[in-house]
Amino acid sequence: MNAYVRRFDRKESTEKKDQKISAYFPPPMTKAFWKAVGDKGAIRDSDYVLGPIYSGGDMQIGVTGGVAYHEAFDKAVSRELGEEIGLVPKRKEDLNKLYKNRTGKKIMQVYDCFINDTTPVLDHQHSAKITTEKDTPDLKVGCFVYGTKSTILKFLNQDKIYVYHSDDNIVGVGAIKVSDVWEALEKKK
Repeated sequence: MNAYVRRFDRKESTEKKDQKISAYFPPPMTKAFWKAVGDKGAIRDSDYVLGPIYSGGDMQIGVTGGVAYHEAFDKAVSRELGEEIGLVPKRKEDLNKLYKNRTGKKIMQVYDCFINDTTPVLDHQHSAKITTEKDTPDLKVGCFVYGTKSTILKFLNQDKIYVYHSDDNIVGVGAIKVSDVWEALEKKK
């Protein structure tokens, strides 16, 4: 799949024609994606969605993570965004809740956030370990940070991208065109 990729150890993004996509895309993320794109939501086919690049080389579509004990869903998704792609919402209201899935005790809430409604993690914050608590195993969050190609590339090509400290083996950030994600999901049906 075509993507723009920025590894943290590089100065700018590169276009990669054969970016490997992570197989991890839980059903609530898929349902939220359908709801967010096109006539139903704010994300357009021509937009791009950000996701983390892992040390193995694969890219995840969107951001996912766990909710720490005693942590609200919106705070958890803000923390995960900072840990995985180096952006956080400017305000809590900038997170748009797309979908909530409940299966027994398991809950996953998925959001979207326009890239212009985010702010980068600052240099002095990049080594901060935001929480030391273990995640609640049954509570998960996800988020699609999206924007036009030019706004996404502006972020990917800034001087440095800082992320909060995490143990997730994330080595960079990438962006995939929404229509390509849509096409890949259609093929899986």
